[in-house]
Amino acid sequence: MTNLKRFVIDANELTGQLPPELGNVIPLQEFSAAENEFSGTLPNTLNSLTNLQALALQQVTGNGSGIGGPLLAFANMVQLTSLKLDANSLTGSLPANFLLNSRHLENSIYVGLSNNNLVGGIPAGWSRFDQLNVDLAGNMITD
Repeated sequence: MTNLKRFVIDANELTGQLPPELGNVIPLQEFSAAENEFSGTLPNTLNSLTNLQALALQQVTGNGSGIGGPLLAFANMVQLTSLKLDANSLTGSLPANFLLNSRHLENSIYVGLSNNNLVGGIPAGWSRFDQLNVDLAGNMITD
């Protein structure tokens, strides 16, 4: 699977944690595993997916389960333009270095983080994007 570019496994009732080995599939451009029953945290190895353009791990059910822990900064995901993590159990604050090395500062980037457990304000550094579209509904964001 060293040449895999697109992997979609939505709505398959998959459980457990996302494997850290996912970060070894460097050519991957799209990973969609929405509507499953993952638990645990986002593996830090996802940051190795420098070609990834779209990551979809959202849940529609919003039953308070799903992927927890802090939101990763995804600082090395230079191509990412679509991130869907809605209705999980992410906690903590929004990372100031979010998409730090993005090559798409002038392009439209969609970030779905609704219905998690995120708190605090929107970091000032997020203003460097020209077209950042962020859904933070259902969190405890103060800005």
